[in-house]
Amino acid sequence: MMAVPAAELPDASEWSYEVKWDGYRAQIVKNGRSVSLASRNLKDITTQFIAVAEAARRLDERRDRLRSIIGDSGVLLSDALPGTAGRQACRPALPSGCVAQPFRAARSDVNGWRARA
Repeated sequence: MMAVPAAELPDASEWSYEVKWDGYRAQIVKNGRSVSLASRNLKDITTQFIAVAEAARRLDERRDRLRSIIGDSGVLLSDALPGTAGRQACRPALPSGCVAQPFRAARSDVNGWRARA
């Protein structure tokens, strides 16, 4: 099910919901030093999010030694984070691309284990 805009949050006593932050769903594929990002429609979005690709490329340089991964992720575009551009700021550049830096990375697995970024 795709997220749709709402004027207000539903009454929590009748519905179960989660807030969708403004961003992109992305699959990160890393094999050695090769990294690519794909949208949910499998379009290559690597050049739009160079900082994310570079962070994934550096994973094997850290203590976690992740040389190959396939990760389902969300690239959050937030006006709330200092120094970042929200989706509205990127819209004139889309679909050709938008590079917003710096990115904040938070990595965790399905069991809730958090790695240090």
